Amino acid sequence: MSRFAATIAHQVAIAIPAIRGFIEVAIDYNRGVFDLSIDTQLLKLVLEPLQRLHSTGFNFQNCPFLIIIDGLDECQGNNMQSKIVKSLSAAFHSSPLCIRILVASRPEVYLQSTFNSVSVENRLARLALSDEYFPEQDIYRFLNDSFDKIKREHPLASCIPSSWPSGDILHELTLKSSGQFIFASTTVKYIGGDPHQLPHRRLDVVRCLQSPKGEKDMPYTELNSLYCHVLADIDDLEAVKKILEVLLIVNSLIGSYDSIL
Repeated sequence: MSRFAATIAHQVAIAIPAIRGFIEVAIDYNRGVFDLSIDTQLLKLVLEPLQRLHSTGFNFQNCPFLIIIDGLDECQGNNMQSKIVKSLSAAFHSSPLCIRILVASRPEVYLQSTFNSVSVENRLARLALSDEYFPEQDIYRFLNDSFDKIKREHPLASCIPSSWPSGDILHELTLKSSGQFIFASTTVKYIGGDPHQLPHRRLDVVRCLQSPKGEKDMPYTELNSLYCHVLADIDDLEAVKKILEVLLIVNSLIGSYDSIL
């Protein structure tokens, strides 16, 4: 919670460089601002700098105005999570600019209650990622945009056929994704991640992958096949093992620390 407003202010400054001076002035004027309430921090570090920049006639049309709060339910303390929602709703409601806030969270009862409160409900739109949500169209769009980017930016872009990949191939990859963005994103990283390999050849490899023996009927079979291929293609396996060992140790230490807290 203590870093929440400061993080938003920092990212706003990155997205809109022209606002940095106004944020710096706010910090210089009150060096203790980071110890104040979240409402005051949002006001002094984000809203007032935005309003001051707006008053200069700055053109905001090309600036991004979506603030993403991911994993709100993982923030420690139910009251703290509810406080964040209410503070964001109250703060940006008075902004002269159209600012949207995307909050991703599991549907915890206390958060549902907060979102249903009068102060929040009338400013809210919901998207439930339940069995009624069909992500295939979004995955197809993501793949299409990602491959377009590869064709534009890859070092070997001049060797990629202009018609690559076809719509049928995009539908095939969408089907392989089984509704999981992780398969689509991992596929894109594998295909476009090596500057020395032709992307369309690496896509052919992904399409020809076979399910590991005995896993055809298991969930996420296509994802498992992709991971197996990527891991089997590692040049320095011992180095990767050491990195994974360190990550496992760090995660176990963090888990122990959280338990103590």
